[in-house]
Amino acid sequence: MHPRTMPAAAVLLVAAALAGCGGKKAAAVTRKSFAQGANALCNQVNAEAASIPTPGSDTASQVAYLKEQLTLYVNAFKRIEGLPQPAADTAMLRSLFAKVNSASSLLSKEIADEQSGDAQGAFALSSQVSAAGQAANLAMSAYGMVDCEES
Repeated sequence: MHPRTMPAAAVLLVAAALAGCGGKKAAAVTRKSFAQGANALCNQVNAEAASIPTPGSDTASQVAYLKEQLTLYVNAFKRIEGLPQPAADTAMLRSLFAKVNSASSLLSKEIADEQSGDAQGAFALSSQVSAAGQAANLAMSAYGMVDCEES
């Protein structure tokens, strides 16, 4: 098992809806402002993930490392899923969220297989994890969330 990071897709979608005061209308959430906010959040979470110490070469260290990263990204993703989104992009963002959730779920299964000693099962899942991560990266890139892509 090689160290890797989760697609920061698990950490995207910060909205820039600012409430006006004195009866002013709230600023609309645009794709550009949404992507800028998402990129800023992804940079923050990527820095947190980078601060996690590199694991040893043993399976237990690798599993602990991946679990910590996965937890970081899943928790961040939960916080941002409920934030306001550009109304015109609902379907696109739903699809993007589904891709991120798929990659996260598959990685969680791969980690569980590694932890239980099922190296063959983990190896079989690794190509699916990679493909799901690539799909999430493409969706984020298309939306302008370039800092949220897996490095």
